[in-house]
This record gives sequence, C-alpha cells and structure tokens, in this order.
Amino acid sequence: MKKWKYKQLSRMTYQYLISTFSAMVCLSFLSGCAEKVESQTTYQVVDTGYWPADNILAEPLWLDNSRIIFTSSQSLKPEKRPYRIKIYNTQTGELITTELESVRCVRDGQIVNLKQDESTSEWIYYRGLIENLVVHPMPRPNMHMDRQFDCDWVDNQSSQDVVPYQRQLLGENFIEIAEKSNKTYEYQKRPQEIKQKKQNEDKESSTEGKVIYYSHKGSLGRELPTGRITYSEFLDAYLIGHSYYSPKWPETRSFWILQRDGNLEEVQYPKEMLEGNHKIYPIISGYLVVYGGGKYTQKYPGSNGIYAMYENHIFPIIMGSVHGVSVAKDGCKAAFFHANMIKEYLSPTKPYRTVKYINFC
Repeated sequence: MKKWKYKQLSRMTYQYLISTFSAMVCLSFLSGCAEKVESQTTYQVVDTGYWPADNILAEPLWLDNSRIIFTSSQSLKPEKRPYRIKIYNTQTGELITTELESVRCVRDGQIVNLKQDESTSEWIYYRGLIENLVVHPMPRPNMHMDRQFDCDWVDNQSSQDVVPYQRQLLGENFIEIAEKSNKTYEYQKRPQEIKQKKQNEDKESSTEGKVIYYSHKGSLGRELPTGRITYSEFLDAYLIGHSYYSPKWPETRSFWILQRDGNLEEVQYPKEMLEGNHKIYPIISGYLVVYGGGKYTQKYPGSNGIYAMYENHIFPIIMGSVHGVSVAKDGCKAAFFHANMIKEYLSPTKPYRTVKYINFC
C-alpha cells in the first residue's frame, strides 16, 4: 500500500496556506462554530492498490467511519465477473471478501441488498448490518425503495402531472413543487452543459421552478433556490447547487446549505474556482471539490481532479480521472476511484484504476 502527500499547489494558494498554517478554521455551517480544526498544507492520500468494478457499485460506500465497501474480482485486479463486495478497513488495512454481489445503498451502517430467489425467481430486499442481513419486505402497498435519502421503504410520491406535487427527502422532510419552470439558464444552452446536466442531475431531486421545503407536515414552508438537492450525512443537511461553475453566470457562483429545520445558508465559490463541471462534498475542514473540465485527453488529465476548498480559497489534492466520491459520516475521510488519466482508468493491465481515500484528520 502506497502513501504520499500531494504538494502541487499554485503559487498564490501555497503562499496563503503557509501564512495560515497555524490558523484555526471555524466552520460556519457548524452550530455556534464549536468545531474547529487546524488548517493544513497537505492531506494524506492512501492508495489501497485494489481495482474496483465501477459498473456494479458506482462508488465506494462507508459502512462506518473506518470501513469502505466496493466491488471487485477475486484477484482484486481487472477481470470479468464474478464480482463480490469487499470490505476494506482504513485503520487496520484488513480486507474481507463477502458473498454479496452488490448493495443498493447504505445509511447509518445499515445496508440494503436486492437478491433474486433461486427457487421462485422473486426479487427480495434484505436490510441490516452487512454481517447480518434479514428479509425486509415492503410494509404496506404503494411504497418504493428510496436509495438516495432514506435507504428504506418510503411512500410513493404524488403524481407529477398535477402541480403542486411532492417529493420525499430524508425522514419527514419533503419538497413541494409549487409551479414548474420553462426557464433555461444561460449556461445550460451550451450543448456540452445540456448533455452533462441530463447525465448528472437526478430529476427526483432537481429544484427548477418554485419549490417549497418542509421539515415535516404542517411545518412552515421555505422557498428554495434552483439546483440539485443532495444529502450530506456529515452535516445532516442538504446541498443545493448546479453542477457547473462560471463567473459569468450568477446562478452558478454559489451553492446552498439547507439544514433539515429549514435554515438556509449561501456559500460563495472562491474566485480561484475553475470554470467547468464539479461536485461539492462537505468535509470536516471545509469542502471537497471534484472538478472535471478544461482541456484534457485520454493521456493528459489537465486540471481534472480533487480540490479542497475553505476560507474562500481552493487548492489541489490529487489530479487525474476521479469517479464515485463518498465521505465518511464524521467528515474525516473521503474514498473514491482514481487513475492518473482516462486511459489508465480504463486499462485492463497495470497501471489501472484503484480505490483511494484521503485522510483529513
């Protein structure tokens, strides 16, 4: 297993980091700013050396703050099926192979698995700890398995044919689409952005038009900004934003943190932010930015990779072809699939993509 630290920083960012090395960063999204961490010039990136089958499980998932699950072959190298779920312990380095072919989702250490009964051909859901899964039938009619938020059975949503209609988020939280919008944002008119939007933005969590958030039935509603809604287990809050940044278009210059009680906070992107497609993940020292854009080829990653963002600055952690990022519940680690370039990511021989993780604590 290889360990290294990335120190390839821009001159301006490097000077800033050195000048603030001993500063204490107060995370504004934490209640009362009680949680403080010392800023760092580098983060430790750990390469497990194990190849992931990303066509089965698209991202590594965290069972807890130490254990990652992913799918791979018996040899842990690029091979054809059968694939099985692997459990990797980031503290001990121990790797366990399970009999599971995949999992549907993970929430609070509980996983959901779907398996076909060999005798009846019926598809059956299982839920529980990965070591002790039990049959998890639908408790009542008109329900579906929610993989995005609850990782459990939830009631079917109201029809989209009539406005207003509702969409379930986590627990009792839900949004109401009060009116649809025909507005096309300027940045979406570019063909490559339209294609990316269709690929990345989940229709079930897109807030375009007038959208009202409710923490529970009967609560006071709050109108939301436009964008895609995702959930951060670390913050126990939602992120709302677009998957593209450009200083030319106001709707892309910031994203929002929506607390489950309805409190809403805007977060501005740094001026150093690169124009292009990106995803944001809250971590204990700020935010992780996965960037994909600019000039790159099969053999040259360009500026694509993972960046850290805090104190209105951004700096690179690891460059290359990055897919399937997920953050541990305590915000201290992020796991992902990575290779130095696209050609390497798709390679059936060494060097090939591997599961890596970053330690922020």
